[in-house]
Amino acid sequence: MMTAPELTDGVVVLRLMTLADADAHLANEDDVTVRFFGGRSTIETSRAAIEEARLSWESGGTWLNLGIWEAATGELVGYVDANLACPGYRPGVAANITYNVRPAVRGRGYVPRAVGLMLRHLSEQTSAKAAVIQFNPENHASARVAQKSGFRNLGERLHEDGTKMVVYGLPLRPCPNELSLSDVCPQDQSQTNHQMDDIMSLSAQNNVVPRLPYPELPEVIDRLVAGIKEELGGNLVGVYLVGSLATGDFDLDSDIDFMVVTKDELTEVTVQALQAMHARIQGLGCYPAQHLEGSYISRDQLNQSEGIGIQPIWYLDNGSTIFERSTHDNQWHVRWILRERGITLLGPEPGSLLPPIPVEALLAEVKATMRLIADLFVAELGQPIGFWNSRFGQSFAVLTYCRMLHTLATGTVRSKLAGVKWARQTLDPEWAGFIQQAWEEREGVRHCVKRWQLADTGVLGKTLEFIRYAVLKTEKSNA
Repeated sequence: MMTAPELTDGVVVLRLMTLADADAHLANEDDVTVRFFGGRSTIETSRAAIEEARLSWESGGTWLNLGIWEAATGELVGYVDANLACPGYRPGVAANITYNVRPAVRGRGYVPRAVGLMLRHLSEQTSAKAAVIQFNPENHASARVAQKSGFRNLGERLHEDGTKMVVYGLPLRPCPNELSLSDVCPQDQSQTNHQMDDIMSLSAQNNVVPRLPYPELPEVIDRLVAGIKEELGGNLVGVYLVGSLATGDFDLDSDIDFMVVTKDELTEVTVQALQAMHARIQGLGCYPAQHLEGSYISRDQLNQSEGIGIQPIWYLDNGSTIFERSTHDNQWHVRWILRERGITLLGPEPGSLLPPIPVEALLAEVKATMRLIADLFVAELGQPIGFWNSRFGQSFAVLTYCRMLHTLATGTVRSKLAGVKWARQTLDPEWAGFIQQAWEEREGVRHCVKRWQLADTGVLGKTLEFIRYAVLKTEKSNA
């Protein structure tokens, strides 16, 4: 396990923030920060970012974030970080540096000092060849910081929101030639100028794609849409976000769910091309790029009710680049999310593609799923590691039943967190603590460790009790 360093020059101190620093970290944000970074933070996102930084340091990750403390007062006044796998830059070669300090201390030179300390760490402790600072052309303060820190203007590149960004660079190793933009930010030869224009307009129009807790997400989404458009051409109807990005409460442990609607069924040749495209995106190395999950379905299939839950469609599992035929997303509840909550990235609004979802069909699917999961869960009790008897599967089961009970009560499909809050307030009080425990157990599943750890036997037994309680509650409501 790696340990975050403590760096100081006697004026500022850089060290890892803890959850106790979340309030102060949030207070350092102002309108200028929001303007140039996009999106105002909350105490929840502040805590999530601090926790993600800790995990990145401990796991030897690529995001190196440290708080900036004023040495004289001991006050947390800002942060500085370096991303060694920033989309748009050569991974492992260029470290993208960002920073912010509270308004009251701006102009005291704290940022150049913090950047200098981070540069020293990058030079001594990483293999990065260069550091870059990118910023909006109107952000004159960042230009001054870059210049004071010894960076040189390398030119401009397109940021994920479609705006031009000024890029300053500084070599961290001896370099035979003067550092250039192509050294740190190669032009993607697969994108024509026309395609780049499409990406710009897409980014500008889809501000609903959050920048937190993963700042890389908008660029990953844009690359996904551009790649799909390139490979499908005239066969493409629309690209949509579903899952927690659509239902709400997207967080550090969420994957990125999407659905692509086509005019005709995909050919094997097209499937191969799409797989190669997904592999290129996954190669970006950031969390959103490596946790895409979605399906490709023709417009006819989308409207064939008799095939729902039976007819397999092309499906890309979370983290995979290989397509498979699966009924995973050919379900009523996925259609409900698509139609009622889906985020349109390209194409017509989803409400124009399919009629309202019959409530009775949605509820029948939920009840059938409750019975199926109950059988699968029981089958794994006392067995070697599977899915439902893992720490991840156990918490997933509890949260899924909360969500399904919520759907049965409301006729809607909401997020896991919405289901948890509803269940804690509505179900018998004896389950409130157990449900909260399952929600807390979900934290960190993105690291895949809990997926391969057996859940505690007692917890599995309690989970089975909860499953039976939920199924019985459903049966009683039908009586």
